[in-house]
Amino acid sequence: MVCLGIAYPVTYWLANRCPARYRLPVLALLTLPLWLNYVVLNYTWVWLLAPDGVLNVVLEWTGVVSEPLALLGRPFELPGVGLTVPSLSLLAGFIHIYLPYLLLTMYVSMERLDYRLVEAARDLGAGDFRVFRDVIVPETAAGAVAGLLVVYARIAGAYATPRILGSESNPMVAELITTQFYDVLDYPFASALSMTFLGVVVVGFAVGARVDSVQSELKRW
Repeated sequence: MVCLGIAYPVTYWLANRCPARYRLPVLALLTLPLWLNYVVLNYTWVWLLAPDGVLNVVLEWTGVVSEPLALLGRPFELPGVGLTVPSLSLLAGFIHIYLPYLLLTMYVSMERLDYRLVEAARDLGAGDFRVFRDVIVPETAAGAVAGLLVVYARIAGAYATPRILGSESNPMVAELITTQFYDVLDYPFASALSMTFLGVVVVGFAVGARVDSVQSELKRW
């Protein structure tokens, strides 16, 4: 959902406001993480957020903090919603790595958006929020759902990012399955957990892909 909140304004600007000659270079920059090694991207955040990382060094050098901040692998509670993220570093890594998938899907939908509908809504007195709710969202909903399904499936089964950037006290499902197989050697439980997890992912995809327009968007992948 964080990726979707970023993707909507970025792709709308890119498809409708950005000069045409700059669109391809900007899109290439936004999707740069897809071109780079997955593990290298994770260790980039370690380099930035570790106690002796770039961010802490800069904060200490400028006098903002007197000792390094625990930014890597520390659980964080999201304000107002009562949900706990295994760590801010994990959240940042997931957004950095998987946002490009949603950007590409949403960009295609935004490019097909008939901007005359937006202009007509504004001429009839609709404000920005009303235009977004009644025009942009309905016209791009299929691309948004397809992008969410792709990101959902990839994050749900992620192993390297939680292992490198997450908290050992809050393992994600892929880590738990691996631990049961290789460390605890509880093969029945690991197998049951794997099949249950696979079922959850498949059901999520099946529910989302029942809509024809979402199916056509997913076929692009």
